Amino acid sequence: MPAPQAQWKRKKKLDKQETKIQQALNDLASGIYKSCPQAAAAYGIPYQTLYKRRKGQTQDRRKAHSSQQNLNPTKESVLVDWAKFLASTGHPVSRRTISPKFHALTGQRPGLWYLTRN
Repeated sequence: MPAPQAQWKRKKKLDKQETKIQQALNDLASGIYKSCPQAAAAYGIPYQTLYKRRKGQTQDRRKAHSSQQNLNPTKESVLVDWAKFLASTGHPVSRRTISPKFHALTGQRPGLWYLTRN
Protein backbone atom coordinates (compact mmCIF):
# COMPACT_ATOMS: atom_id res chain seq x y z
CA MET A 1 0.00 0.00 0.00
CA PRO A 2 1.46 3.41 -0.94
CA ALA A 3 2.32 5.88 1.78
CA PRO A 4 -0.50 8.30 2.66
CA GLN A 5 1.51 11.26 1.39
CA ALA A 6 1.93 9.57 -2.00
CA GLN A 7 -1.82 8.92 -2.15
CA TRP A 8 -2.57 12.58 -1.40
CA LYS A 9 -0.17 13.74 -4.09
CA ARG A 10 -1.76 11.38 -6.61
CA LYS A 11 -5.26 12.51 -5.61
CA LYS A 12 -4.21 16.15 -5.93
CA LYS A 13 -2.75 15.47 -9.38
CA LEU A 14 -5.93 13.69 -10.52
CA ASP A 15 -8.07 16.54 -9.19
CA LYS A 16 -5.98 19.08 -11.12
CA GLN A 17 -6.27 17.02 -14.31
CA GLU A 18 -10.03 16.68 -13.83
CA THR A 19 -10.28 20.46 -13.40
CA LYS A 20 -8.33 20.97 -16.63
CA ILE A 21 -10.59 18.54 -18.48
CA GLN A 22 -13.73 20.33 -17.25
CA GLN A 23 -12.30 23.72 -18.24
CA ALA A 24 -11.39 22.40 -21.69
CA LEU A 25 -14.90 20.96 -22.14
CA ASN A 26 -16.44 24.28 -21.11
CA ASP A 27 -14.20 26.15 -23.56
CA LEU A 28 -15.17 23.75 -26.35
CA ALA A 29 -18.85 24.22 -25.57
CA SER A 30 -18.54 28.01 -25.50
CA GLY A 31 -16.63 28.07 -28.80
CA ILE A 32 -13.28 29.32 -27.52
CA TYR A 33 -11.64 26.29 -29.14
CA LYS A 34 -12.93 24.83 -32.39
CA SER A 35 -11.67 21.26 -31.89
CA CYS A 36 -10.58 18.80 -29.24
CA PRO A 37 -6.92 18.77 -30.33
CA GLN A 38 -6.69 22.56 -29.88
CA ALA A 39 -8.24 22.48 -26.43
CA ALA A 40 -6.17 19.46 -25.38
CA ALA A 41 -2.95 21.15 -26.47
CA ALA A 42 -3.89 24.38 -24.69
CA TYR A 43 -4.59 22.61 -21.40
CA GLY A 44 -1.86 19.97 -21.68
CA ILE A 45 -4.17 16.99 -21.43
CA PRO A 46 -4.37 13.88 -23.64
CA TYR A 47 -6.48 14.41 -26.74
CA GLN A 48 -8.20 11.01 -26.50
CA THR A 49 -9.26 11.66 -22.91
CA LEU A 50 -10.89 14.94 -23.87
CA TYR A 51 -12.46 13.47 -27.01
CA LYS A 52 -13.96 10.47 -25.22
CA ARG A 53 -15.19 12.61 -22.33
CA ARG A 54 -16.86 15.00 -24.78
CA LYS A 55 -18.59 12.13 -26.57
CA GLY A 56 -19.74 10.64 -23.26
CA GLN A 57 -17.74 7.43 -23.70
CA THR A 58 -15.88 7.84 -20.39
CA GLN A 59 -16.44 9.47 -17.02
CA ASP A 60 -14.12 10.80 -14.37
CA ARG A 61 -12.75 8.22 -11.94
CA ARG A 62 -15.04 9.13 -9.07
CA LYS A 63 -18.20 8.74 -11.13
CA ALA A 64 -16.99 5.67 -12.98
CA HIS A 65 -16.18 3.73 -9.81
CA SER A 66 -18.88 5.06 -7.50
CA SER A 67 -20.82 1.78 -7.72
CA GLN A 68 -17.80 -0.06 -6.26
CA GLN A 69 -17.65 2.12 -3.16
CA ASN A 70 -19.49 1.66 0.12
CA LEU A 71 -20.35 5.34 0.39
CA ASN A 72 -21.73 7.33 -2.50
CA PRO A 73 -20.68 11.01 -2.60
CA THR A 74 -23.82 12.15 -0.74
CA LYS A 75 -23.37 9.68 2.11
CA GLU A 76 -19.67 10.46 2.24
CA SER A 77 -20.36 14.17 2.65
CA VAL A 78 -22.86 13.37 5.44
CA LEU A 79 -20.20 11.32 7.23
CA VAL A 80 -17.56 14.03 6.77
CA ASP A 81 -19.91 16.76 8.04
CA TRP A 82 -20.79 14.62 11.04
CA ALA A 83 -17.11 13.99 11.84
CA LYS A 84 -16.39 17.73 11.57
CA PHE A 85 -19.30 18.44 13.91
CA LEU A 86 -17.95 15.93 16.43
CA ALA A 87 -14.50 17.49 16.23
CA SER A 88 -15.87 21.01 16.66
CA THR A 89 -17.80 19.97 19.79
CA GLY A 90 -14.69 18.41 21.31
CA HIS A 91 -15.59 14.75 20.83
CA PRO A 92 -12.81 12.48 19.56
CA VAL A 93 -13.16 11.19 16.02
CA SER A 94 -12.09 7.57 16.09
CA ARG A 95 -13.09 4.14 14.84
CA ARG A 96 -15.41 3.84 17.81
CA THR A 97 -17.34 6.98 16.88
CA ILE A 98 -17.25 6.61 13.08
CA SER A 99 -18.23 2.92 12.81
CA PRO A 100 -21.83 3.27 14.10
CA LYS A 101 -22.53 6.19 11.76
CA PHE A 102 -20.98 4.30 8.82
CA HIS A 103 -23.17 1.30 9.69
CA ALA A 104 -26.27 3.51 9.90
CA LEU A 105 -25.56 5.02 6.47
CA THR A 106 -24.63 1.86 4.59
CA GLY A 107 -26.00 -1.08 6.54
CA GLN A 108 -22.49 -2.58 6.51
CA ARG A 109 -19.72 -2.67 9.04
CA PRO A 110 -16.54 -0.88 7.95
CA GLY A 111 -13.53 -3.07 7.29
CA LEU A 112 -10.61 -3.36 9.68
CA TRP A 113 -8.45 -0.83 7.82
CA TYR A 114 -11.22 1.45 6.54
CA LEU A 115 -10.24 4.53 8.54
CA THR A 116 -6.55 4.29 7.72
CA ARG A 117 -7.25 3.95 3.99
CA ASN A 118 -9.83 6.69 3.70
